[in-house]
Amino acid sequence: VDGMKFTDAVKLLCEESPSFFPTQSVEKEKPPFKLPERFLNCRRIRAYLNHRGVSDAVITYCISQEILYESVPYHNAVFVGKDESGKARYRRR
Repeated sequence: VDGMKFTDAVKLLCEESPSFFPTQSVEKEKPPFKLPERFLNCRRIRAYLNHRGVSDAVITYCISQEILYESVPYHNAVFVGKDESGKARYRRR
């Protein structure tokens, strides 16, 4: 396969030794969506985000809209994505 295009090499290898048989994927049940527990304040994430150049006004707005908070026990910044109805559907730590 030396010097061949990647796709041509893959085709050639699949034709010569078809030893790979895809297995059926087993559907795993996803656990229900759950946001991490909130810490009583956002002091640590406010200081961190300020240090990273995010203005205090932006941080205050996000906290008031409940799309940003500090989690327990690791004090991560949790950014919450909401759907059209305002229900939390996604989080990013």
